[in-house]
Amino acid sequence: MSASPRMEGVLVSWDRLNESDGLDRMGAAEVARLVAEQQASVAALVAAAADRIGQAAEAIEDRLSHGGRLAYAGWGRCGRTAASDAAGLPKRFGFERSKVVVITKEPSQPSALPDDEDAIARVNAELRPEDALIAVSASGDHPFALNASRAANHLGVLTTGLTTSPNSALASDCDFPIVVATGAEVVMGDLALRSATAIKIALDALVTAVMARHGRVWSNLPVERELGADAWRVVEAACGCSPIDARSAVSAAGGAKAAIVMLRLRVTPDDARRLLDDADGNLRRVLNGA
Repeated sequence: MSASPRMEGVLVSWDRLNESDGLDRMGAAEVARLVAEQQASVAALVAAAADRIGQAAEAIEDRLSHGGRLAYAGWGRCGRTAASDAAGLPKRFGFERSKVVVITKEPSQPSALPDDEDAIARVNAELRPEDALIAVSASGDHPFALNASRAANHLGVLTTGLTTSPNSALASDCDFPIVVATGAEVVMGDLALRSATAIKIALDALVTAVMARHGRVWSNLPVERELGADAWRVVEAACGCSPIDARSAVSAAGGAKAAIVMLRLRVTPDDARRLLDDADGNLRRVLNGA
């Protein structure tokens, strides 16, 4: 049977997974193995959507490069996943907190407005036309995420919809739909399993692609992150120098990026910082232009 009724605002798949038939009679290790195998298969589904994820990432990065901010919207579990990703951007990529907007809601959160009206009001109050919004909804049908995306569209905000439900409203009502159809779950209809994993992996893929294109890494090194005492490790990897030279360069230059420029281009700390300033802090641009 394959129906998809709405339950408590969530579009639930009632497909049954043959492999988990008789789950209650399985040994604990067998259940654990089955869940792990099913979760592991999700990565291939996300990889199959790589082209669409890449298109969305390029469009989002273009908005960021022209003064836009990155916004997230979601309800419940998906909202928490989105909010967690947003909170990690400054630490992971050195992305400014002032350029991140989070529009999420918990099921138990008191509100004077219904979910759909609340989402619309918050989008209108917090977003600008130059921004980019990632709306996350496993069902692709929840009123909060769906109406956040629709309100953002109306403002001219670039919208990306991330869902695990094909043919959902979110997939048709945003600029860049990313659909990872996870299908039947180990426990029928449990969106906390494969569906939640797909949302997390796809969001990781999308945001990492955005930040890489936005110059927030160099090669695969986190040059924009606040590295503190570990900055020398990035310099050592980037320049192939000794730990002693890396530590000395960081101390002289005042940070990993300037230290890398100093060592790779053989310039003074002041010249390294000036070159970075002239390139808006983009390390790739400095090194390619040398």
